[in-house]
Amino acid sequence: MTASPATVRAAAASLGPVAPPMIDGEPVFAEPWEGRAYGLALALVERRSLPWSSFRDRLIAAISEQPERPYFESWIVALERLAADEALVDADVLRHERSDAGAYRYVEAGDEIEVVPLIHPASVLIEHFGTGIVDESVRHVEMYRYEKSGSPPRCGVRSFDAAADIIVDLAIPGGEWEALRDSLLSFATDSPPA
Repeated sequence: MTASPATVRAAAASLGPVAPPMIDGEPVFAEPWEGRAYGLALALVERRSLPWSSFRDRLIAAISEQPERPYFESWIVALERLAADEALVDADVLRHERSDAGAYRYVEAGDEIEVVPLIHPASVLIEHFGTGIVDESVRHVEMYRYEKSGSPPRCGVRSFDAAADIIVDLAIPGGEWEALRDSLLSFATDSPPA
C-alpha cells in the first residue's frame, strides 16, 4: 500500500510546529533515508489504523528531549518508539541492527579494526566521555575496537580535527565498549549505560 500525495501532504501539515521542511506544501528530504523514514512512519500508522497523533506525540517528545538532534534523527526515534510500542520489533533487536548499520570494519596489516562514527551533539558526547573529547577544533568523533592477533582488543574513542589528525584518544574498557556503542547508536537512548 502506497500513500497518495494528498496523504503525504496532509500528514506533514498535521505535524504543525514539528512538521518537516516543506516547499509548496510538499515535504523536502535532504537524503534518501529521510524520505524512507517518512514513508515508514506513514505506512506504520496507516497499516495499524493508528491516529497520526500517535506518531506526532512521539516526535514532539523526541525533539523536546534533545532539541539539538537533527530533525530526521528525532523522526527515527519516534518511529522506533512507535514500532516498539506496537510490538512490531524487540528493542534489543533494534539496538543490534542499529549497531551493525552504523559500524564498519577494515583490516590493516592483518589486524581487524571496527570503527563507529559518532554524529551526536557535543552535549551527548561530553555526557558519555567527558569534556576532553570535544572542543571547537573537533570535526569528527569515532569509537574504535582494534583487534590485534594474539592480544586483547584495544578499545577507545577518539576525536579528529579538520586535517584528520587525532586530537584526543581515550581508552574504553573492552567489557564496556559494546554496551556503550549500542547505547550511542540507538537514537532513542541518549544517556550513558548503567
